[in-house]
Amino acid sequence: MAIDTLGIDISKDYLDAFWHSRAELRSVPNTPAGFADLCTWVASADDILFVFKATGAYHRGLERHLGLAAVPFLKVNPRQARRFAQAVGRLAKTDSVDARLLAKMGVVLELGPQRVEGEDIHDLRELLTARRALVKDQVTAKTRRATAVNPIIQEQLDRRISDIALDIRALDDVMAQIAQQRGTLERFH
Repeated sequence: MAIDTLGIDISKDYLDAFWHSRAELRSVPNTPAGFADLCTWVASADDILFVFKATGAYHRGLERHLGLAAVPFLKVNPRQARRFAQAVGRLAKTDSVDARLLAKMGVVLELGPQRVEGEDIHDLRELLTARRALVKDQVTAKTRRATAVNPIIQEQLDRRISDIALDIRALDDVMAQIAQQRGTLERFH
């Protein structure tokens, strides 16, 4: 028996979902309540795979919810989804069309669920994203400091560079603690 699919197009505020075998479309808020609504909607299905594109910060809540609820899902690369759409001749770009295409992609390519990552991996990724942003801020502040002439600006930039360094060290400490306590350092990329 082939696995059924639920294609989900994710935006900042909404999830547009298409249930392939029933040809039903539903839109829910991109919130924990919306995630629960989708899971309740498909609860009667024997085997269903949620298929969605990686969308940066917008898909993370859904991914975490599905993982904790042990609901099978596959996060696909947006480029792969676009190539699939081109291959089947669907170039229109709307949320409902994308949801249909993701559901169809799951069926046609017989996609399977990905391995669910633990909470520690989600935490480490979030911390790493914050660290990268701080490093970028640090580089910007150091570049500005190198050309600053006004003593007040120099003082402010020195203070900011010092604060950023402290924040980076704090994140490094927390990431190392999580990885060591939970034994996930070797799995984290």
